[in-house]
Amino acid sequence: SVQQFTNFYCSRYSGRKLHWLHSLSRGELVAKCYDKPYTFQASTFQMSVLLQFNMGNKFLVSQLEESTSIRLDILLQILQALIKFKLLKIEKESVLTQSSTVSLSLAYRSKKLKVN
Repeated sequence: SVQQFTNFYCSRYSGRKLHWLHSLSRGELVAKCYDKPYTFQASTFQMSVLLQFNMGNKFLVSQLEESTSIRLDILLQILQALIKFKLLKIEKESVLTQSSTVSLSLAYRSKKLKVN
């Protein structure tokens, strides 16, 4: 995990600072819950949110905040991007808050199998 590596690095190299640039970290996820297997290229924060949906189709924003340990303001930006992309949807509300319910959109469709 990131915390384990940070602890190792700080104990090994005294006097150095380690800064994580999460916005530059990217990876790929393969989603097999749709009629086609889509490969999504996403930031590590987006990936950590999407991976939560392996355990269920609906989550409160507060549950995602707790399980991913992402600050609320950053998490809301990530969720809004995933909602705009139509991977996730908000249940009943139009404004995304900490008490909103977010669900996986099983109706997602794209012509491309590899999506940025």
